[in-house]
Parts: sequence; C-alpha cells; structure tokens
Amino acid sequence: MPRKTIRVTDLVDAANTILAAEGSTPEGRAAVAHLVSRLLMDANAYRGFTYLRSEYLPADQQTDTNVLRPFYDDTRRRYIKVVS
Repeated sequence: MPRKTIRVTDLVDAANTILAAEGSTPEGRAAVAHLVSRLLMDANAYRGFTYLRSEYLPADQQTDTNVLRPFYDDTRRRYIKVVS
C-alpha cells in the first residue's frame, strides 16, 4: 500500500480552521493544539502560535504590560506557518 503524506502548511491550515471554529469547545481546541504542536515539532516545523484577535484587548485599552483581555481563552490560537 502506498504511503500518503500531507504538506505541513495544509496541516496548519486545517488546525487553524478548527481552532477558530464557532461552537468549538476549549477541550476540543486544547486537544487539537496539543496534537498539532507535537506533529509540527516532530517535523521540525514548529514556528509558534499567536492568539486569535478575539483574545486581544482593543488597541486603546492595551498597555505595555497587558494586551490580552481578562480571562482570555488560551485555546483560541493560530499556528504560524513554515515559510518555504
């Protein structure tokens, strides 16, 4: 049986879509984030993540020490793609 591979960027796109989906649960997002982080690290393609815009304070409320809204959801994230 032939082996099938996927592009790392496709994996990141799929994960980012799932992590931003309306109606997803923090537990589900945490599971996806853990799996994707592990796969990216194993592939030497982990470049970090950033929180979704919804987790940031409006620009006029941000300070030098705090840019995230109170009680932000750390499972609302977007993985950074590998630049080819």
